[in-house]
Amino acid sequence: MSEQEEILEIFFSESDDLLKSAEESLLALESTPESMPDIEQLFRSVHTLKSSAAMVGFMNISDYAHLLESLLERLRSRKLGITKNLITILLSSIDFIRSMIERVSKGEAEEAAPGVLEERKDQVKRYLGIDAVDSDVEESVPPLKKAPMESPEEFSFYRIDLAFRKDLFYYGQDPLLLLLDLSELGELIEVVPDLSGLPDFENFYMYDLYISWRVIIKTDRPYEDIEDVFMFVKNDNDIRIEDVTKDYREGIDIGLAEKKLGEVLLEAGKITPDVLSDALKKQKRLGEVLVDDGIIGPEELRKALALQEESRRVYRKTTIRVDVEKLDRLVNLAEEMRIGVSKVHKLFEKYAGPGKMELLEETENLLKVNREFEERVARVRMFPLEGTFHRFQRMVRDLAFEQDKEIKVILTGLDTELDKEVIEHISDPLKHLVRNCVDHGIETAEERRVKGKTPSGIIELKAYQKGGSIFIFPCARSKTFAFQAKGFSS
Repeated sequence: MSEQEEILEIFFSESDDLLKSAEESLLALESTPESMPDIEQLFRSVHTLKSSAAMVGFMNISDYAHLLESLLERLRSRKLGITKNLITILLSSIDFIRSMIERVSKGEAEEAAPGVLEERKDQVKRYLGIDAVDSDVEESVPPLKKAPMESPEEFSFYRIDLAFRKDLFYYGQDPLLLLLDLSELGELIEVVPDLSGLPDFENFYMYDLYISWRVIIKTDRPYEDIEDVFMFVKNDNDIRIEDVTKDYREGIDIGLAEKKLGEVLLEAGKITPDVLSDALKKQKRLGEVLVDDGIIGPEELRKALALQEESRRVYRKTTIRVDVEKLDRLVNLAEEMRIGVSKVHKLFEKYAGPGKMELLEETENLLKVNREFEERVARVRMFPLEGTFHRFQRMVRDLAFEQDKEIKVILTGLDTELDKEVIEHISDPLKHLVRNCVDHGIETAEERRVKGKTPSGIIELKAYQKGGSIFIFPCARSKTFAFQAKGFSS
């Protein structure tokens, strides 16, 4: 598999997670429209998807996601209220993006038919208050220039220092896209790259990031808008934003304030890089200074450094995606190992020579280790039912909308785990049971009012483990449709 194919595979996998996250946020917002955490999560998912799609060259997907991002920005700023119709539009938009990604994953064009993408864009633009116009007409109209601000006091100047982690690209981020987003907020007065981190050619890897930047922006936007550009990278990278309006207007070289003395002397031509390097080598680290002064001992320094490194190692822990076929192969190998060790153990039981007891003891230990290995491999294939339940939540929502019913969905036991293959086998029967709950377990809102009930019915999806069995119950009020997955020991 080529590097480009690997990048695309990562994009397809991560975009699926982002779309699921966006869908879950929308469903949560339908019941709690004022939930800012859900709005922020929705915005982050769409923003990340926009950037990732642009990075791999799917510009139609990126442009459409950018339009949705503008709409979600209005939700964040409370300029637009959340309604059921808006949720429907946004869910439909998520489905449309999913369909475009599915098409490009098969090597097809992003757009299923000419004009479909523009129709979808026009639908979103209406919520943004933008009149939909013919694309040919739009191209013939020259862009309007903004009138200059009458008073310079309405502008602010910000200095932004961007020092990104070396593996930034692996997380679907691109500094160029961030700078482009930043440029939309104002005029970039200064963009200065720091190339000092570039290695020699032999150690250069094209997918690592070695450059940092210093940016000065002139803008009429508040500090929060500048900060929002870097919302997805500020926690894992060194991003510093400083309001330098006063200094900049007075003509002071604000760059000198943050530069190290060596950098200032280098730029002034007072010293050479070799002189600076030799001078820095003479400086001691804090730990060495403390040991030399007798404040701490060498052993205390060693323990502190070891603890610091261990903390960093734990902090760097992350998850990786593994092909299911590789997991299946690992399970098969574990089973073959158990069979092989069992055969050897039985052979040693018949063995009458010297060292029989030691051999039996060692094979018993191997059997114990292999048993634990099998259990751990089996757990790797275990997935929580949370993802499956959330898919059914969307299905209930759509069915209720079609049948003019008001249904609240309650999910319990989301952390209950099942083998991936078992989840796939029970998905269709569960879907049928949930559909029955909607069709036959809940009346329409009008019928419920006539019967003196609340307009909204409740469907609960409940899962729990008891002994070696997993129980899953889709329940609609007093009518219960129960599905039981037996015989699976976790």
